[in-house]
Amino acid sequence: MFMWLLSTDRAELEYFVSAEKAAEAEYAILCHIWNKTEQSFQETEALRAKCAAGGTNPRDFSSDKVRESCKLAERHGYKWIWNDTCCLDKTSSSELSEAINSMFSYYSLAAICYAYLQDVEASNAESQWKRSRWFTRGWTLQELIAPNHVLLLYQDWTPKGMKADLAEALEDLTCIPAGILQMTEELSNYSVGERMEWAAKRETTRREDEAYCLMGIFDINMPTLYGEGSKAFRRLQEEIMKHTFDPTLVAWGPRSGHGKSGFPTYCSHDGTVSKAYIPEMYLFAPSPASFTRYPAKRALYDPNIQRLLPNIPDEPLRDLNSASPSLLNERQPQAANVPAFTITPHGVRARLPVVQTKHGVAFAALFVRHDWAYSVLLVSSATSHGREVTRPVRLITEGATGLEYYLKSLGETFTWRDIYIHHRCTSSHSHHTRTPHQLRPYHAFPPSMAEFPSAARLEVSPLGLATVIFPCVLERLPSGEAGYADG
Repeated sequence: MFMWLLSTDRAELEYFVSAEKAAEAEYAILCHIWNKTEQSFQETEALRAKCAAGGTNPRDFSSDKVRESCKLAERHGYKWIWNDTCCLDKTSSSELSEAINSMFSYYSLAAICYAYLQDVEASNAESQWKRSRWFTRGWTLQELIAPNHVLLLYQDWTPKGMKADLAEALEDLTCIPAGILQMTEELSNYSVGERMEWAAKRETTRREDEAYCLMGIFDINMPTLYGEGSKAFRRLQEEIMKHTFDPTLVAWGPRSGHGKSGFPTYCSHDGTVSKAYIPEMYLFAPSPASFTRYPAKRALYDPNIQRLLPNIPDEPLRDLNSASPSLLNERQPQAANVPAFTITPHGVRARLPVVQTKHGVAFAALFVRHDWAYSVLLVSSATSHGREVTRPVRLITEGATGLEYYLKSLGETFTWRDIYIHHRCTSSHSHHTRTPHQLRPYHAFPPSMAEFPSAARLEVSPLGLATVIFPCVLERLPSGEAGYADG
């Protein structure tokens, strides 16, 4: 991907054939919150032409943010700086898409990143800096993580300090581990669920950007399609699922615990399910906010849950990172008992240990540990307008002792199964006669269809029509305007 940089002495745009070539020249990079008006690529080029004719320096006539950032970088010995407001031609959709896919690289290759806290006055820094809007925006997450060196700046461009020196305070503020901020740990050391949680309380101006701003954190590339709204975050999750075994991707949403009676509040003693715990759900989360950390501090893949499952064959479960994708491909779906998720035209195929009670309640083991507790999924069949549908109830997070006791009390056997999961709402405005293998999302109107082949029904027949088993509360939120902005 080519790159435009501003010269720090004149604020004029210069073309570099790649980000790697720009890195050889050593550039600074600006991270900031956009104002209502910012100097654009076209305005920067127009200012250059105007000043060339008059023999003046365009930096002197640039916006305050462009001018002061150039001056600061020049004082620090850098000849070049990148500013997303004026170094991207946002009138070109192809250039914008390439830049968004390259954004993490832009920041990671920079010699230094200036994090400009425009709403923090140096005179009131201690009371203001932790409340800066800069820490609430989606795009600034990767801009804090990616660079080796980040200098936080006050409103008057005086320094607050380097992120490495402020790592502990920043961890408390952002949930990003100090080791990540100090560049002593790799992003891959943290699960998908944990990285999602870092973005859970951040906001973006456009709905699509809540997905696009996370692509670099998950090392994902995908086309940007402004106007797709919440579909962008679903596409991001699909891409993550294609590249990882990590089950924490689907371990999100409300969690239930034990009630005072000693049995889980989501089930009665005889295994029936309270209707209060049957919301409409799909596989993928509607937004990063669904991963808000509570009450656990970490969401980790942990094969040790297998020893808690009653009557399951006692065979070793290989480590997540050593499991070979070739063992879990379409031709050999049962070659290994490893938790796996595969995107198919019929939904997501999941391979998990599953048990069904005599009352129609089913449990699926996720191999996810939240601190001291393990997670399983509770699913239940229900009837709507005379049609049987299978829906998830919710994620259950229990301590090992309580979970093992309750599962054994069911008197049933866990077995590894391939089941198809309805992971998203699909819209269809045509009305059709429903056959047993056509399931309607419980809340959908107008009717939505999810069609599953006979093979899928046969694979899941011990669970009935168990095609929807994961927690995903569908939120219908308005899409934002198209285009990239500060987050």
